[in-house]
Amino acid sequence: MTGQKQQNFLFNELEQSQDRGAHWHLLMQQVVFGNTNYSIVSNGATESNVDAWSGYGSQRDSILKFIEDNKINNTIILSGDSHASWVYDTIRENATNYDPVSGSGSLAVEFAGSAVSSPSSYSYKNTDAFYRNYSSNLIKATPALQYAEGQLRGYFELTITPEEVQANYFGFYDQTTRNSNVTRMAEFHVDHNTNKLRRPLNNGQAVAFGNLGRGA
Repeated sequence: MTGQKQQNFLFNELEQSQDRGAHWHLLMQQVVFGNTNYSIVSNGATESNVDAWSGYGSQRDSILKFIEDNKINNTIILSGDSHASWVYDTIRENATNYDPVSGSGSLAVEFAGSAVSSPSSYSYKNTDAFYRNYSSNLIKATPALQYAEGQLRGYFELTITPEEVQANYFGFYDQTTRNSNVTRMAEFHVDHNTNKLRRPLNNGQAVAFGNLGRGA
């Protein structure tokens, strides 16, 4: 996923960003960074999506190790190309110090957006109950996954201030029409110097679509 030169560049930029006192470090890239356990929805056929960072575990872990070792606080990872919506506390693959209820032990936060026009990666044209059950099962199997939604197409918006990053997720049913009703699905906050999602998730409210993790 990254060659040695690319990784060195990334590490150098993170160090420089930290040294100059940046409030936030935004890592924008093309595929989901968090590890998701898919075995519960694939009858044990697969545990990970090898077409994302999960397929490049050594490189992924070296990035997180650098963030951890150098205490790079306030890292926000922005991802796409998954045809679903995801929100993660970001942890190393074999982390034993992470608490999914409080978020303690998280190194960064990831916001990943769905496709706007392509169908869901969960499946195409299924029932509301199917989509809710699918996302619920993914969250049960993946402690750091704190929001999953694969029914609606959509996007998220970020509001960034020195004190916090706020992400608002939006979705719409029908990507084939020019003017489709947009639903505000969920809202998430990351407070400065916490490296985790603020609890309770979505301000303690139930989400319109998808499922929340243990920090709800």
